[in-house]
Amino acid sequence: MIALDVILLLLTTWRLSAMLSYEAGPWDVFLRLRASLGIEHDADGAVTGYPMRFLPRLFSCVWCLSVWVGAILAVSYWLAPEMCRWLALPFALSAGAIIAERIVRQ
Repeated sequence: MIALDVILLLLTTWRLSAMLSYEAGPWDVFLRLRASLGIEHDADGAVTGYPMRFLPRLFSCVWCLSVWVGAILAVSYWLAPEMCRWLALPFALSAGAIIAERIVRQ
């Protein structure tokens, strides 16, 4: 694994974890996914409560979720590195754009 792949997977792990954990997504797809797990949200989409079961707790914590997303990406990279790179690239580019935007807006 080269350093560029590590950076690619790192950014992809963060982006996917953030999308699943606290973003609404297009057509509120991630919000609805979390709601189907029993996670409650306020009007702005912020988590206000969740059942004390594994999946709701996992999806309500970006740090917890990133461990599992990272593990899935690591196994995917191990099994099919080239395909994993291509699938991860859009998420890594999105993460880079978000980081750049946050830096510029400071």
